[in-house]
Amino acid sequence: MSKLLRIKLLISDSKGVPIKNINVRTKYVNGASFLDEKTNNFGYRIVVVSDNREFEVYVEKPNGEMEFIKKLNSHSSSRNVQKIFIKRPISAYQTKGGGGLNNLKIKLIDVDGLILKNFPIQTGYNKSTKFSNRTTNENGIVEFQASPNRIIEIKSIDLADNFIAIGYFNSNETSTVNVRHKYKLKNFISKTTATIVDIDGTHIYPDVKVKITYNNSSGVKTIKSGLLNITTLIGYPIELTFYKPDNTPLETKTYVASRVKPIHGFEIRMPVNLTSGTTNPNRPNSTQTSPTGLNEFLTSCIPLYTGDMITEDDYVTAATQLGCEVAAIKAVAKTESPRGAFSTLLGKKAPTILYERHYFQRFTAYRYDASHPILSGPQGNYGLYSAQYKKLIEAMAINEDAALKSCSWGKFQIMGANFKNCGYSNIAEMVKDAFKNEKVQLNQFVNFIRYDPNLVAAIQAKQWTRFAKGYNGAKYYKNAYDNKMKTAYEIFKSNPSQLP
Repeated sequence: MSKLLRIKLLISDSKGVPIKNINVRTKYVNGASFLDEKTNNFGYRIVVVSDNREFEVYVEKPNGEMEFIKKLNSHSSSRNVQKIFIKRPISAYQTKGGGGLNNLKIKLIDVDGLILKNFPIQTGYNKSTKFSNRTTNENGIVEFQASPNRIIEIKSIDLADNFIAIGYFNSNETSTVNVRHKYKLKNFISKTTATIVDIDGTHIYPDVKVKITYNNSSGVKTIKSGLLNITTLIGYPIELTFYKPDNTPLETKTYVASRVKPIHGFEIRMPVNLTSGTTNPNRPNSTQTSPTGLNEFLTSCIPLYTGDMITEDDYVTAATQLGCEVAAIKAVAKTESPRGAFSTLLGKKAPTILYERHYFQRFTAYRYDASHPILSGPQGNYGLYSAQYKKLIEAMAINEDAALKSCSWGKFQIMGANFKNCGYSNIAEMVKDAFKNEKVQLNQFVNFIRYDPNLVAAIQAKQWTRFAKGYNGAKYYKNAYDNKMKTAYEIFKSNPSQLP
């Protein structure tokens, strides 16, 4: 009786990526019988054959045909794992059609195995030109979905902020995939500058005390120049607690670097008017009005307008960042602000807004429903477009933060309540940026979408109902936002040079 040998086959594509759950046939040379069996989750297939026999290996294609791959000798093949490389691209062997999407989970680590938390990555199918921007969580984890039996490519930034390929795996993987970066965590050092200014943002604020908490240590220092240089690792938050002249601490601000070379720094506004010498509670309030009839904050915003309009190149860049079509972004812009990104405020340019009283109601715990029903109440009762700033100013006199967060702003009508999702530490920063130009508003939109994987996936797939529900809320259907976006998309798809 001949000796039986166990041969371990590893089925991989031309790049060496294991192929899971693919049917592999083995048979003796010139034999009539054969055995079909799928590879396991690691791409392996075990073959039991007689000693010193030649056998053939076939792989099943999507059309059901078996393709000959290689002939092996059982005696010589039993010593080591036999790596079988398929002859065609992986796409030729992938499952086509049905089956839904697989839920995937990856864990990003550096070359030494350290977790890369709050770290930027991109995910996409191998050799695709479309990648989705994502950020790992505090545990270095990212979860997303993909079609079955596809090769997933993972990209992340190098030390020059360029996205490079760092790993591949099959979408049939059921366990968490560890993706190892090519660089050490300690090399991803980011430097930026926080400019400390007064309440109006017009004067550098000198001699301010700040408590800095970073990487489980903290200390207090005094900033003399109005400029705070910040050096952190990407993904590692730094907490800044500034103090008013009376030594009262302000609300702690958190900054997390996402690039080695941030595009720009950020502002910290102290609640002190350096011209008059007055001190306001934690934030500038709106009880005082300027000679124009506006409150101080809006008066300081109006001169920020530059008039820069969004160009076709800007839309292309944004679409690349989101991994979606240009026409899809244009469709959102057209639907959200059919009257344009800017309106007028006392004859000056100001972002188009919509005041939503149910947000103000929630932010102020229903306290003003009885006394100010126009400003605080159930959803609805929006009124004329021309009345929106009047309502905002009146609400700001009650609670400035709540009022600003209760408006949707600019070309993409992003709710002020979502300022953190847009990359800002407070609502005032978001609003001041929105006053500048359309280009800034487009950047706010990109940041807002990138924050939510559901919105990213929806706009990439042009699933307008899913997108409208996530973007406009559960009652999106009352204004037919999904149908409007779909119609606008078809228009811009047919007329690619047209701008909304």
